[in-house]
Amino acid sequence: KAIAEADAAADLSFAYPHVCVVNGFLFATFQQIEAGDVAASRVMFTSVNSDGQVLSTWREPFPAPYMQNATDDPILSGAALAYDTTYDQLYLLAPGVLITANRGDGTQEFSELVTACSWRETPTSCKATLTLDFSAGFTYTPDLLRVGNDLLIQHGMVSSTDDPPEAEYGTTLLLNISRIVSRVEPGKTTLTVEADGPWEQLARFRAPQAWTAPAAQTRGDIFQRVAGRAGLVVTLASGDRAPSDAWTTDTPEFAIAAGESAAQTLRRLLEPTDDFLRLSASGGFEICGIATGDAYAGEDIGFSFPVQDGYSHILSFERYDERRPNWHRAVGPDRYADTFLHELGNIVAAEPWTSDPVLAITRDLSADDDSKATAAAERGFHRRFAVQPRAQLVTPLQSAIELYDVIFVGIEAALPDETTPWDYLSGPYRVIGRGVDFRRGPATGAPVYNSVLELGFAAVPD
Repeated sequence: KAIAEADAAADLSFAYPHVCVVNGFLFATFQQIEAGDVAASRVMFTSVNSDGQVLSTWREPFPAPYMQNATDDPILSGAALAYDTTYDQLYLLAPGVLITANRGDGTQEFSELVTACSWRETPTSCKATLTLDFSAGFTYTPDLLRVGNDLLIQHGMVSSTDDPPEAEYGTTLLLNISRIVSRVEPGKTTLTVEADGPWEQLARFRAPQAWTAPAAQTRGDIFQRVAGRAGLVVTLASGDRAPSDAWTTDTPEFAIAAGESAAQTLRRLLEPTDDFLRLSASGGFEICGIATGDAYAGEDIGFSFPVQDGYSHILSFERYDERRPNWHRAVGPDRYADTFLHELGNIVAAEPWTSDPVLAITRDLSADDDSKATAAAERGFHRRFAVQPRAQLVTPLQSAIELYDVIFVGIEAALPDETTPWDYLSGPYRVIGRGVDFRRGPATGAPVYNSVLELGFAAVPD
């Protein structure tokens, strides 16, 4: 696997590599020498992203802190790496310099201190906020609870012992702390911890130089490289949610501009496909496919929300109809193709036509003939349709539901007989957003432990 690379005309060279294994992860340093108009020589530091994949993609190398020897001369020839098993830490070692980076399994449990927790996951974001009450004098380790460290949130039963654990009957979120607010007031000390997910990590990463994908690389290979450079691991869903052929076989013409955010890069890769992202329990992405015509059958509906024995699993349900794109255009290098709502016959009854055109456009450099342009236009429309919000369901905690699951909502059972016109709200829906609202009671108000599900239509038009 390439750790660092440069164009032959870039006057850039690499030397003095050092490699160390820490808990299955590979770490490396090397010297980067720039002989261009602005000459420079610096020590670079990087690592792989997964201990389960020793030869997985490497993170984008970044300059190590400035180091010098006993005579105050800068150290330019790399830095030795060592691993201390006693303290479970990685060390950068050089004459007169000792820099530590904790890469161990240090964790601290805060469940009993959480007075409120709220998080939301969508196909393009994930954010969480926790409030911790330290009024009882609980002591925590500042080195663990700080910006940049991971935050593990679990709901429901987690029965495996993997690290991080896989949620077999529950939800596991591995997020990264982005902000901590300490608040002190008479008789009360709290911390508000904000964390976000892989999409937000991608938005923070900027490509340090331009890059053009080799001709033989598939769309998935390019995605793996970009995500890996930003520090993320990508896995593929299986079964009904396996990625599309466009993901595994397309070899698009693709280039990245210097300074482009990884989030923008990966959106461009996803746009012409039927593939979507959701969180994996390991903290990275899982690639999921929602095929054209992906409808629902009885065996595909994993969860149902009717009224049973006088008890309703529906705390609230909202259905909303609003103006949406009814015209999609795919633009290739020298041609374009259109798809219109009225051409998608299986949804016309559910999606009434409006007189105003609402245009959405996809740019696809691989659409270099008519058939590819037409397919890109259709996929672009399907993609927007699949994740358009149509309803919101609030229900007691449902910890096993994942993004893109199909559920059934039975509204008619919850209504008096005289309100039968509302029956049209019942039916199958696809989960396109999920979250949890938790609040302890009674000191902070009535207790809450609910799931909030954003829903779209279960069937994707064909």
